[in-house]
Amino acid sequence: MAIINIPQASTLSLKVQTGISGSGAPVFKLRNYGNMKPASTNENVYSVATSLAALQKHALIGVARQDNSSLVTE
Repeated sequence: MAIINIPQASTLSLKVQTGISGSGAPVFKLRNYGNMKPASTNENVYSVATSLAALQKHALIGVARQDNSSLVTE
């Protein structure tokens, strides 16, 4: 029995620093953008992430991509 991986929509997450806590530690938040095409290249995803970050007042700390897929039997 063969198992087939069917790509589903991916999610782009931007980690931004939104401030400093009372104790002096940085405060981070995630900005998530869903329904990204699974066929998108990592270079294109990163380019979009940096473009979106440029529109925000908060500093971009990290970029993550989460790919989702379904597993089905043949």
